[in-house]
Amino acid sequence: MKANNIVQSWLEVELYEKGKILAEALEDLNDNLGTAYTHSRIREWEENRNGRGERLPREVRIFMGRIVARSVLGSAGFNAKKLSQRQINQLVENFC
Repeated sequence: MKANNIVQSWLEVELYEKGKILAEALEDLNDNLGTAYTHSRIREWEENRNGRGERLPREVRIFMGRIVARSVLGSAGFNAKKLSQRQINQLVENFC
């Protein structure tokens, strides 16, 4: 993973590993969080335009972190599918 921040890491997993388009990844995020974030907001966070990346809401960091954690663990040789959602949440909440 070559990303510099959690948003870039999340996009890398969603777009390149899972083969989604940004609209699909964004729809998943909004559906899961009950939000209405836009493409432009994701890009602001990704590029940290106007300091937006620094104000990334915690719920978004945790959501993205869950997805990234499973990918990173899998690429390190761990069977991330054996971990419960609770275990992934505990791991991510300690980092976010």
